[in-house]
Amino acid sequence: MEIFRKSIEARWSDIDLNRHVSNSAYGAFATHLRSSWLDSIGFPLTKLISLGYTAMSLKEETEYFRQVYLGESIEAVVSVNAASIDWSRWQFITKFYRQNKKIVAAHVVNGVWVNIATQKISSPPPEFLQTVDAIAKDATFERIIVDSRRQHRTT
Repeated sequence: MEIFRKSIEARWSDIDLNRHVSNSAYGAFATHLRSSWLDSIGFPLTKLISLGYTAMSLKEETEYFRQVYLGESIEAVVSVNAASIDWSRWQFITKFYRQNKKIVAAHVVNGVWVNIATQKISSPPPEFLQTVDAIAKDATFERIIVDSRRQHRTT
């Protein structure tokens, strides 16, 4: 389910030697968009840190479909793919589109909330949990089942 949308312009610093947006730029775009989403729901990173929590990425991957060049504007759409019941573990996907609605890339990140004091994976603060758990979930949303041996998802 889409939770946040924003336009991005490919800047000089986003371009690689092949003259298109670099792979690392998509990861940076996705991180910036998740941060912007947190701001939009009233939980900027500074507030979460003051509450004693931070986010940590465990795995990120980007799939590429079309090239984007310097100065092109793309539309980025952030969605929640999965979360554990307590939201300690989560997966977001950011899809990038040209103005003609053709997808150019998709960036998936799996991560966790970490209690800063204990440095352990933890459910986020209750007020944040109430806000994010109210996010509408579509038919593709999955619950992450936490297993002591490894993390996996199920519907």
